[in-house]
Amino acid sequence: MKTLIKHGIALILLLGIHAESQAQNTVSNVTTLNLEKIPSYQIEVTYNKTSHLIFPAPIRYVDLGSEFLIADKAKEVENVLRLKATVRDFAEETNFSVITEDGRFYNFNVCYNHFLIK
Repeated sequence: MKTLIKHGIALILLLGIHAESQAQNTVSNVTTLNLEKIPSYQIEVTYNKTSHLIFPAPIRYVDLGSEFLIADKAKEVENVLRLKATVRDFAEETNFSVITEDGRFYNFNVCYNHFLIK
């Protein structure tokens, strides 16, 4: 009888370990967040000129940091972003972020440059 109980407990423990290892395998399929530092790129804009940024993959998402900027994907091209200042001579630095379809995240710090106008 004691042997039967020991075998039953051993079987329950083995099933528990097997179930736990299966759960760990399921979790390992989840994509983890890359905690590396994401570099910020510097860019200057002006009111009278449009800048175009070309990305290696189609753009999925754009977030502008302030009302000083306007941006849009170029027509019929999924990986080109048009960017321009909406306000002349803004003094504060602003930013914008882009996520592309390959999952890459790009961060840009933006300053106004009145010397770009000639």
